[in-house]
Amino acid sequence: MGVTRAQVEELAALARLRLSEIEIDRMTTELADILAHAAELEAAATSADAGGDRAIDPAPLAADSPPPDSLAVAPADMAPGWRDGFFTLPRLEAMQGSDDHTEPAV
Repeated sequence: MGVTRAQVEELAALARLRLSEIEIDRMTTELADILAHAAELEAAATSADAGGDRAIDPAPLAADSPPPDSLAVAPADMAPGWRDGFFTLPRLEAMQGSDDHTEPAV
């Protein structure tokens, strides 16, 4: 199955791509090669099915993924300072007295 230059230009326009003339030529060749390879794979799969043997056994479907692991230790339990869901840090000595806040910075 061939791909025309006009089809590549149309796809580029739909994807809002600005391709140079060289890029359009290259994409035309590459897309044609990809479609030719896909056609070969389809022909191989069809011929294997016609003979009654499958070329490749389908992979079993994966089970639903388990829920994500919860943390072994909550951040609040391991944090030296924790307030309203945030880690807190002690104020720097250089910052002491620079304003009226006496609480650790968030």
